[in-house]
Amino acid sequence: MECFTKQDVSNISREEWLQLRKTGIGGSDASIIMGINPWSTVMQLYKDKTTDSVKEFQTESMYFGHILEEVVAQEFAKRTGLEVEVYPYFLRSKEYPFITANID
Repeated sequence: MECFTKQDVSNISREEWLQLRKTGIGGSDASIIMGINPWSTVMQLYKDKTTDSVKEFQTESMYFGHILEEVVAQEFAKRTGLEVEVYPYFLRSKEYPFITANID
């Protein structure tokens, strides 16, 4: 029995995915909630989660991290001999539906 639901996000737009992220607390939000994220505050996270608008904050490092994900995954596979695969699902806890995750 799985403890989460999964929604295929491989064919949705970036804006739709960002809207979906607003429906729960994910791994990227944890450091903000704990007060250890130097780029955001709990109040900013609250405003993001409770408004309809989608505003994407992206630093230079985040931008390059995103566009180089596939290259890094391929290099990791080459160096370790391990298989890397894309997991195109948005996960949501069945017991605590506000807990969400994207595996990347």
